[in-house]
Amino acid sequence: MIKAYVDTSVIVARYKPDDPLHEASENLFKLSEAVLYISPLTIVELYSVLSRVRIDVSLEKLTLHSLIRFIIKDCRLQVVSIPLLAKRSIAGYEVVAPVEYHLSMSFSHQLKLRTLDLLHIAYASLLRRRGIANTLITGDENILKCGKEILATTGVLVKDPLKFTNLKR
Repeated sequence: MIKAYVDTSVIVARYKPDDPLHEASENLFKLSEAVLYISPLTIVELYSVLSRVRIDVSLEKLTLHSLIRFIIKDCRLQVVSIPLLAKRSIAGYEVVAPVEYHLSMSFSHQLKLRTLDLLHIAYASLLRRRGIANTLITGDENILKCGKEILATTGVLVKDPLKFTNLKR
């Protein structure tokens, strides 16, 4: 069985026929043995992406909320929220924030990735620590290039959706 955290890029590719990851994404979401997870961050990104897309359909009452709901159901995604807070001293202040923020700060020096990429990696790391999933499937080139460093830093295996058939539990 495949258990993995899925990056927003893979989800969006399923609905963009001209995307280079479209076919791989379509195949991934059709896998009956796949349990695919997303976080609240993924949902926010989907809202952001869809709010900027012009949709030429004649459906009444088509809302972002209904589109997001459709995508989550259509892709058989499991939404996982890990409501943990952590405290860290920064510049003399005790900063209490979601644990994925603190993990992202810790990973930033080694990985040198963008903020949202670090947050996705932190979430995938939390899923690995909880025994839920140990793989991150992404089409993001920057994350893919950092795959070895991410594995060494977090224990999370990074996979390209074009190679999803090589995923192991």
